[in-house]
Amino acid sequence: WIERLSKEYRIKTFKSCDRHSNKIESNYKIKDTLFLFINRGVAEATDRFYILAKNQKVKEIIFLGLAASLVDSLDAGDINIPKFVLPWEDISSDYVNAFEFLPVGDNALIDELTKITKEHAKSYDLKVKNDNHATVELFYGETVQLLEFFKQMNVSTIDMELSALYRLAAAFGKKAAGILEVGDRPLHK
Repeated sequence: WIERLSKEYRIKTFKSCDRHSNKIESNYKIKDTLFLFINRGVAEATDRFYILAKNQKVKEIIFLGLAASLVDSLDAGDINIPKFVLPWEDISSDYVNAFEFLPVGDNALIDELTKITKEHAKSYDLKVKNDNHATVELFYGETVQLLEFFKQMNVSTIDMELSALYRLAAAFGKKAAGILEVGDRPLHK
């Protein structure tokens, strides 16, 4: 579905980003949008997000990542494209003022991606939602108590990167969206 989405959105994927030289390489930069595949946690991802968000040529950033589902309504392979992220991390606030810039994605971009993703997900019998989401800083901090707390706050999925992207994109006036594929369900019995 990711290949179909990138063809539909006419974007090739992000290749690399060097934080020391501020160089960004990609196959194509159509519509000034980059797809990001990072999945290395918020500490490493935030450097890359910061470079991309500061780059004046980049207008939109679409993050493709993995998430854990906390709810029964999202199974492995299902998609969550959250509009807001509960930031349970403190790394992105080292880059910008956390009280001034909230981790909120761009509604129009998210709506467009949700529509495209739903069309393609039908053929795979996958669900696509815009549910609440949280980013945690460290995977070993994901205790059952914390995950249950998130679930009580109506958080459906968690990852380790997206709040940093949304916050930095907001700080630098970029449109951002995260497409998260459910990989596991840690509370599933």
